[in-house]
Amino acid sequence: MFVEEYLTVLAESLKTVLNQMLSKKFNDIAYEQHLKHYIDISKNILEHANSKVTEEKEVYYWMYTIKKICARFQEMASVFLTDLLQASPQELSRIKDELNRKLIIATVLVEMKYQTKLCEEYNFCPKSHEVTNSLNTLLEKFKTTHDDKVRLFIKYFYEALFDTSFYSHVSEKSAHELQLILNDMAYSSEVPTKDILRAVQEVVKARLEVLKTNKGLKMSHDAILMRVILSDMDYIYSVHPSDPFKKFFKHFYDWVGADVKISRVIRQTMNDIGTELQTAPDDILVKIISEVRVFLELTVEPENKR
Repeated sequence: MFVEEYLTVLAESLKTVLNQMLSKKFNDIAYEQHLKHYIDISKNILEHANSKVTEEKEVYYWMYTIKKICARFQEMASVFLTDLLQASPQELSRIKDELNRKLIIATVLVEMKYQTKLCEEYNFCPKSHEVTNSLNTLLEKFKTTHDDKVRLFIKYFYEALFDTSFYSHVSEKSAHELQLILNDMAYSSEVPTKDILRAVQEVVKARLEVLKTNKGLKMSHDAILMRVILSDMDYIYSVHPSDPFKKFFKHFYDWVGADVKISRVIRQTMNDIGTELQTAPDDILVKIISEVRVFLELTVEPENKR
């Protein structure tokens, strides 16, 4: 019943966005054909989870089911949009990017709602939040770290980021804008770098608060996207022993307190994260890439900021 409701709400949410954006160009019959195919795929996902689940792995496989189904509905939206563009390329190219953003956000909103419901009503609550906790720890330490060191960390971070394979999936426009922002955060005394990082931490802390209380919070779309990206990362890392970033933090605290090098450690940590992402199922990896892309479009591209 839970999964049936989840599928119904995902399908209706996507249909609502398509109706609003496309109006008369929306082909209900074509949508239903795509939907039928992806409902079948979702049933296969559920069957696979049921065949693998054990008492210790119950929460993991519920997260697996929710995220895999969400990923497949994002795929369905992308396939449907591609078909539409082939039929009416000139008419739809203008709204393609905005429509894609709205479709991804629609799926993310539903996923977050049903993650909360799964925990609140069925007591299947994720216990492992290694990525979210580690990011919160890092951002908390930045508050008391000297400004120059924080800027230096940002410099090392963005130099390492641009060498990752993950970065190649970001749109050219977003990549350029992100580079400008990180460059200013690293080098410009006019940019309030620590204030920006505090704002990021507020979203991270909000995710931790939701996990603690299981009470939904009203958030902007970019904050919700950050929450689901962290949720995806926590899910991927949930199969690990605790404290996967122990080595990084040892070097980080040494660097904060003394004049030691950290650029190589940051680069290695970024590479390790990239390697970890590559172990995720293809559809989950595509899901994260799509969500990161939309997050960056909303936050770094000037014309999309609200």
